[in-house]
Amino acid sequence: MGKLLLPVSACISVCKAMLGSAPAEKVLRQYVPRFFRLMLVLVFCTAGSALFAQEIKDNPKILVLNGSWNAGAWDLAVTSGIVNSIRQGQYSDAEVTIQYLGLSTIMASADSEGEQRLIKTILEAMVKFQGVNMIVAIAPTASQMVLELEVDEHIPKVLLLPSRATSDAASGRADVAIVQTAASRAIESTIEQILTLRPDTETLHVISGTNVDNLTYVQIARQIEPLYSDSLNFVFHLGESPESLEEQFAGIGPNEAILSLPVSSYTGSSGELITLGPAHYESMLNNIPAPVFGMYDTFMGRGLTGGRVSSTEGYARTVVDVLENYLETGAWERFITPGASDIVYDWDQVQRFNLNLNRLQEPYALVNRPTTLFDTNPTLVIISANVLVFLIALICFMGLMLDRSRKARESIAKSERIARDNEERYKLLATNTVDVIWTWDLRTGQLSYCSPSIEKLTGFTVEEIQTRKLDEIFTPESAEYCQNFYRNIDNPRSQLIEVEHYTKSGSTVWCELAAHPINDESPHLWVGVTRDISQRKMSEEHHAKLEASVRQNQKFESLGTLAGGIAHDFNNILTVMVGLIEMLNKKCKSDAELQGIVTKLGKSTNQATRLVQRILTFSRQKEGERKALDMAELTRECAEFLQTGVPPQVRLTQNIPNADMPVIADKTQVEQIILNIITNAIEALGEKGGDIGISLEEKFIEQTTEFMHGVLKPGYYAKLSIVDNGSGIPADQLEKIFDPFHTSKELGNGMGLAIVRSIIIDHQGAIGLESTPGRGTMFDVYLPLTRAVVQQDEPATENEYSSASLRVLVIDDQENVLEIAEMLLQNLGHECVAMADPIAAFEYIKRYHANLDMVITDYSMPKLNGIQIVKFCEKHFPDLPAVLCTGYGESMSQDANYRASNGESKMRILKKPYSYAELRSTIEEVSVAYTTVH
Repeated sequence: MGKLLLPVSACISVCKAMLGSAPAEKVLRQYVPRFFRLMLVLVFCTAGSALFAQEIKDNPKILVLNGSWNAGAWDLAVTSGIVNSIRQGQYSDAEVTIQYLGLSTIMASADSEGEQRLIKTILEAMVKFQGVNMIVAIAPTASQMVLELEVDEHIPKVLLLPSRATSDAASGRADVAIVQTAASRAIESTIEQILTLRPDTETLHVISGTNVDNLTYVQIARQIEPLYSDSLNFVFHLGESPESLEEQFAGIGPNEAILSLPVSSYTGSSGELITLGPAHYESMLNNIPAPVFGMYDTFMGRGLTGGRVSSTEGYARTVVDVLENYLETGAWERFITPGASDIVYDWDQVQRFNLNLNRLQEPYALVNRPTTLFDTNPTLVIISANVLVFLIALICFMGLMLDRSRKARESIAKSERIARDNEERYKLLATNTVDVIWTWDLRTGQLSYCSPSIEKLTGFTVEEIQTRKLDEIFTPESAEYCQNFYRNIDNPRSQLIEVEHYTKSGSTVWCELAAHPINDESPHLWVGVTRDISQRKMSEEHHAKLEASVRQNQKFESLGTLAGGIAHDFNNILTVMVGLIEMLNKKCKSDAELQGIVTKLGKSTNQATRLVQRILTFSRQKEGERKALDMAELTRECAEFLQTGVPPQVRLTQNIPNADMPVIADKTQVEQIILNIITNAIEALGEKGGDIGISLEEKFIEQTTEFMHGVLKPGYYAKLSIVDNGSGIPADQLEKIFDPFHTSKELGNGMGLAIVRSIIIDHQGAIGLESTPGRGTMFDVYLPLTRAVVQQDEPATENEYSSASLRVLVIDDQENVLEIAEMLLQNLGHECVAMADPIAAFEYIKRYHANLDMVITDYSMPKLNGIQIVKFCEKHFPDLPAVLCTGYGESMSQDANYRASNGESKMRILKKPYSYAELRSTIEEVSVAYTTVH
């Protein structure tokens, strides 16, 4: 918003109050202006140079001057309206400064001329040193002051509601534009409305304040008064308090009416000027037993009945339109621009005084009018009426159908009795046979008949099985095979096939099916017998399952081996990188530029480390842990992760606050939400590309709210919005995209958004979706905020290592890892024996174990792995501590810890990539543990 400065005239009043006496006031008037000028020049010179250095090209700096000091409701409304209109327009980045001058009060003081000169000097300095390039003056006093300023003649000036003299003075100046008052038309039109609505009116009481701006409107009213000399008697009430007016109008008659001009202040009992607040004016309006007509919208809804109203928003918008036009064209479109006004009435006051607005000849607007259900929700009323008509028609139709049904039942009752006898005889045969007898219609894909023995075979009753389609009776493979077999058979005759039935318990049973067409005239109708062959198939299935199990285990074992191998090799590389970065970090502490480069390398290495851990976590499908997470930090990490992988034609922007947004969630699952949605957005942009916006904000839900998926209770939520301008989603697909297996991609599996929805609902959140085909899609994800504190990882300290020097044997088949380990150990003050051959190292331990203080061995090595070396040391040399170093991640660590908890091993795990601090901590802990035990 704009800058609101202390009124300059207030400085003079404060000084007066401090000095007090008449001689002191004389000195003040003589020297204070000079002192103020000197101080202001110094201050504005300093501030002006700083502001000039930071000034942005083509950034307008607008000074808004208001002639009042203690601003009334109208002054505040029109000033804030100008600022809001600027902020909402095309020059929203303009710098706006608001200054209340207090000229109305100053003009009534003894030293009015001196104080006005001082204000003029201050404003001139402000314009010069703050780089003001546009000025707006509100009301006559401020407008007159602006015309007298000695500033750059090229600075455009807009005068809002100046006096006639000021308008005449500005008529020859190209740098001035005027927004003229609509008061003349508004006052005359309101008087016409009073005479129309209250034709018996003979006396018109005119209310106004006594400051300079208020008296301007009184002058306009007096110019209009002669037009009604034959029909109206004008009585002016200028500068009277609300209490006095309320007392005078207590007994107002039916042939009297009241017109309120702007009232900003009134004269007190001691002759002082008292600013009138909205609350006092509202109380007076509501207590007067007659309608009060007016011309400004400030008091609409506060007791003012109505009239031709000039809107403060209208004046403000007109001023800003003039400013924007000048910024675009460099000239004024019109020198004088009239203000706007409309006929507006308050519904409550119209009802209170029983005014017939239909008498008005011009269109009018009503405020505070109560609304009917049709006004507030016409769609609901129309739908309800249509539903009611439909229900009546449905009841009539049902009555007709019931009558026809009754007649039909009577006509078939006789034939049913005959058919029942035949049916009983058939059921006797069908019920007592073990096999299932059925008839099937190829066209509908349903059973038209099934014998009761189906319940013994599958658990489904006859009624249940007859309502099911073929793909609900058989497994998908059997259903497809059965349907294709009987549809494509060349010679329709009895055929034997094997199918797999579903049972009611969810299991399956293998059956042998024999079927043939009922007759040649109806080849689509088949009759058949189904026999249980479960025992025969059991051995075949058992054998097949064993083979499948072996193949599946081999597949998962291969996948685990592959993931572990990748992690191991990558962690070896990362171990070298981490070690080199830490050594380089210690060497270049005095070089700030090089230190910054090393720090960035360290961050990239940490990201690569986390990526390997995610691969390992996903490969073993470990259940995540829910804890307090910073949603803002996590969103930034995901955006950075995707930034490097997005196509060049896709622009990824983010608006994420720096404030913490803690949520209780599983980090991996939340990452999956963000990555899935953004990945879908990238695919929606296609080859043409486009923009993807990621924003995060704190949202308060006031009441229980139902979203597209999920219901949120009242409270605070983290709202994540992901917006793209891609192809969008058709309306008929919006409800389906979260369904499992629903996909619009050629190679998609349809599980991405289904998993996203499941995760969000599981976290007591909700998801909303808006999409327009051809314009883009927006996903809104809500997750509940928590008061829990997000635990940050504490950086490792760099205290000097104080333990005694040790002789450490390091075994690793990677030469570069050995070199880094040797460098780190030497930096810690230890002696390192590095060996790349595990067999040679094994022999070295046997021969020189007494000269060793510790063994650190890699897990995965050719010929001999690290666990074998550690177990050998534990068994034969229990005083020699052995540490297992592995790049297989947490799965290897958990396996080793499991063996340790069962007494099988005491090995300590050092995970790759390890840092300088982690290596030092491991050596210290192992040394202390072995010293305590041994």
